[in-house]
Amino acid sequence: MWNIVRYRIVYFLLSAVVILSGLLTLSMGSGLSLSIEFTGGAAIRAQFDKDISQGQVEVVVNQLGYENYVVQGFGDGEFFIRLPLSDDAVGQENQVRSGLEQLATVNMNFDQVSPSIASETIRNALIAVMVAVLGILAYIIYAFRGVQHSFRYGICAVIALAHDILVAFAVSGVVTTFASNIFRLEISSMFLVGVLTLLGYSINDTIVVFDRIRENLLRETHRSLEDTVNFSILESMGRSINTSFTTLLVLLALLFVGPPSIFDFLFVMIVGVISGTYSSIFVASQLLVYWEQRRSKALG
Repeated sequence: MWNIVRYRIVYFLLSAVVILSGLLTLSMGSGLSLSIEFTGGAAIRAQFDKDISQGQVEVVVNQLGYENYVVQGFGDGEFFIRLPLSDDAVGQENQVRSGLEQLATVNMNFDQVSPSIASETIRNALIAVMVAVLGILAYIIYAFRGVQHSFRYGICAVIALAHDILVAFAVSGVVTTFASNIFRLEISSMFLVGVLTLLGYSINDTIVVFDRIRENLLRETHRSLEDTVNFSILESMGRSINTSFTTLLVLLALLFVGPPSIFDFLFVMIVGVISGTYSSIFVASQLLVYWEQRRSKALG
């Protein structure tokens, strides 16, 4: 029988390398910026009817008197422009439209968010994540109350969730740093929806493995926790991988044919599905064994 649990330190180190290298790249690169929903400002999507260079658009924005701005091109005459907030939203929209129409005919989408709404959005986002995590922790502790040290299952599951969120940010940092000319990733409302959906998907996968561990612990009491966890992972691994694979096919299809407005959500979910499957097998379950072994050594 394949002894997966034996190499748990390797899995922990692999996760640490991925997370730390990704977050380091994120901190040293251009950074994963906040969308206007979280910072306030004006966001503009401009689609020209002919090829326009990014430099031409930047010249127009400079001529309009803006200094702190972002211009990002996506090819085929499409650009994303972020500008500081103006007291006159209608005037700002008309000003930008007039400036861009000097280059070519443009189809422009203009959105403006005030700082007060942005700060409220940040607060609500943090509350939503914390409520979700605390709810998951309480549910697992209650659901596994028939097993000794049920709180360990909840804490290990929450650590696995934190692992998946950090991996999502780490990978986003790498993509933002090295492929910003292809993908425009930012922490937006859709990014947050992806994180919350990721929490639900990841915990579902973890609970499936934990539930099999619980069943085997109650049924086969002669086995050690390490052997039981290893046996349970092997029993449930096929189901976890198959489910994640079919989910990935759907997400990849949406990534290629879906609208750009849900790209942030799909990216987080694709990374999260892979990371969630990995963490349920190689992080959460292994932490249970590691915790028990540390406890046994402490007792003597």
